[in-house]
Amino acid sequence: MKLYIVQKKMVGIELRFINFYLYLISFLFFVPFLLFNISEILHLSLEKILWVLGVGALWGLGTLLNYEAFRRMDGFIGFLMFNISILITILVESLLLHTIQITPLFLLGSGLVIGASIVAEMINTQSEKEQILDTKKTTHT
Repeated sequence: MKLYIVQKKMVGIELRFINFYLYLISFLFFVPFLLFNISEILHLSLEKILWVLGVGALWGLGTLLNYEAFRRMDGFIGFLMFNISILITILVESLLLHTIQITPLFLLGSGLVIGASIVAEMINTQSEKEQILDTKKTTHT
């Protein structure tokens, strides 16, 4: 199974630390903008600041868990889950919340997401068939 092998190191950094370093670098790039608008931040109440910190922490934890889940699962399943979440978001926002109007461009974008999922499934199925045939060839020789 050549497609699913994950290397343990990348550029001398263990994979489990890559997300940490990405967030650290993002934070360091964000600090100048934070300091530039410090007067507006100081006017916020403690409750709002705690809400922002809590939402940010939960978002960061969710993103890290999402990356770890995608790293451990089959790539196609992750791709399919990602596309389904996009479709669910589009349907909820357009049909239930009415925050998005259904336009030809909207339908085209939704069609592209569905089409990409179908094409990815076809590619994955073909790849699995080729792997099965390769396995049969090596076991019969």
